[in-house]
Amino acid sequence: MNTQNTTNLHNDTLSDLLCDAIDIRNALRFSKGNVLNKSKDNDDSDTTIGDCLNNIIETLEELYN
Repeated sequence: MNTQNTTNLHNDTLSDLLCDAIDIRNALRFSKGNVLNKSKDNDDSDTTIGDCLNNIIETLEELYN
């Protein structure tokens, strides 16, 4: 596989992952229970599930662009 094909595969994978993460965030945004604002763990961390998803999305966007 040449470098161009590898780059295209990499970008396609990142694009798919980014779309999936955004879809998950949107689904949780409209779900019952305010899931995005819940602590990410059972230790009552200040970091929320929404914070984690936003971090994942921002990182994927940086890698994709």
